[in-house]
Amino acid sequence: LSSEAIQYYSLTTPVLGFLMTLSQFGIPGALTQMIASRKKAQDTIAAAIVLSLINNFLLIVLCILGIPLYARIVLHQSVLIPVLYACVPLLPMVMLSGLCKGYLIGRQNMILASSSQITEEIVRLLFLWFLSPFFSSNPILMASFAILSQTAGEIGSCIHLGFALILKQR
Repeated sequence: LSSEAIQYYSLTTPVLGFLMTLSQFGIPGALTQMIASRKKAQDTIAAAIVLSLINNFLLIVLCILGIPLYARIVLHQSVLIPVLYACVPLLPMVMLSGLCKGYLIGRQNMILASSSQITEEIVRLLFLWFLSPFFSSNPILMASFAILSQTAGEIGSCIHLGFALILKQR
């Protein structure tokens, strides 16, 4: 990334961290505790999924409507609007990944939860490695693709977890 792209990315990461926290809303941690203490997990998982979906739907709508105002009024950088919009697809992926990892940790399967983190980082790096040459001339696009690489990593993590859970049940 160029220094200007890193500057845009750095301005966006605190917002991204805050949105990711709101996206999860502490539900994966609560799910872990409930799964660990109960034999039947279906009701707990269903409640966590419903709460997470409602929370993320409201958060995404709020983001879509509020990002232009936030960029102009708070950050005084309307040029960051595309970079901030790149954060939106990450939110449901973080929620899904968090629920899967919360379930696995509650079942005390730390190896699978940790190995999905490795998959996430590999996918993120490959995403940037393959796409960065195409957008290296525009710092806003590069910063946006750096944020989108996190979404790609979370998708890779979710696929890893999904396949592992399907194979484990067989």
